[in-house]
Amino acid sequence: MPMNPAQARLIDQVLTNHAIGYTNSEMIGHHIFPRVPIPARGAKVIKFGKEGFRLRDTRRAPGASRRQVQFGFASDPVTVFQEALDASVPIEVQEEAARGPDIDILALSVNTVLDSFALSQEHHVSKIARDPASYSENSKEALTGTSLWTSASSDPEKDIDDAKDQIRGRIGRNPNLLTLSPKVFKALKRHPKIKEHFKYTSSKSVTEDMLATYFDIEKVIVGRAVELDAEASADADATDVWGNDAILSFSPQSGSSYLLPSFGYTYMLKGGTFVRKGWFDQDNDSWRAPVNQEWNAYLTGADAGFLFQAPAG
Repeated sequence: MPMNPAQARLIDQVLTNHAIGYTNSEMIGHHIFPRVPIPARGAKVIKFGKEGFRLRDTRRAPGASRRQVQFGFASDPVTVFQEALDASVPIEVQEEAARGPDIDILALSVNTVLDSFALSQEHHVSKIARDPASYSENSKEALTGTSLWTSASSDPEKDIDDAKDQIRGRIGRNPNLLTLSPKVFKALKRHPKIKEHFKYTSSKSVTEDMLATYFDIEKVIVGRAVELDAEASADADATDVWGNDAILSFSPQSGSSYLLPSFGYTYMLKGGTFVRKGWFDQDNDSWRAPVNQEWNAYLTGADAGFLFQAPAG
């Protein structure tokens, strides 16, 4: 539902623009489930079967009827989460409390809130993408023993090639993205066959770009974000959001339309990210600016993904 004029006047447009453009470089979920704007709550989730990915016979004989094509089909309405936190600036951290914090100080506080939102998105996308139930039986593999990528006897290149063929056989396109957890990335960069391949061509440690070349795939990304449960004790260790898995997928890396076939999408409500005008909270002597964001992530083309479960042991 659009805001009325009175509500719109309560929005800090400068900080809202800042919030819309903010990104956290540690998060990679928007690569595997690209973020796309939706016009309103209740928009339909567009899901894609094989027909959404395949090439079409577009030629038409003179006088012949036009063929019709439909890419994807409308599923259930999009249900968006509303995330809401207040950015807070205590008067102790500013020099002129009576005049309110300057835009840079408040923006830094807004960034902290946006980082919390970004981690929430990363966790949610990872949970979907790493769930074996998201995949058909032939689109996932749990490596064991000498097949593990930590074993010198394993052959990650063959494993990736076989998975690429599996996806291509289902959707008619090669996957373009390989998503790795840090543990899996370390196993691959240290693998004897991969190190041997680059021995005479580079003195650098094996990078994501080098792995992309090695596996002949457009992009390799590593999810380095960590999370700590809200109920965890003070001395608890954080865990990797992307666990110990590797995910091969076809996920568009350009464009902003949720009508393009993709393994998944993160739907962002248009106008659903905003920062309200700051106000002074006398209870804790802080300036506060409420920050809102509305979104949800959906698996839209399961055939466009392949899951390697714990390939690094």
